[in-house]
Amino acid sequence: MSSNGELPQSGLEPHMGEVVRFVPKSELERARLIREARAIYDAIFPAADEASSQQDDETPQRR
Repeated sequence: MSSNGELPQSGLEPHMGEVVRFVPKSELERARLIREARAIYDAIFPAADEASSQQDDETPQRR
């Protein structure tokens, strides 16, 4: 407590009127698995613009 009797305000405390949403562990795990699967998918199948730039780099230059 501060000298004036109020609790110190930190950036983590909700402000008056804010709704705090509690997320079940199962939902957090589901979101983590989706992020991990997307990262694996993106590593195997890069986006079209990335794939075309990589092909340009790998294509041997004819002189």
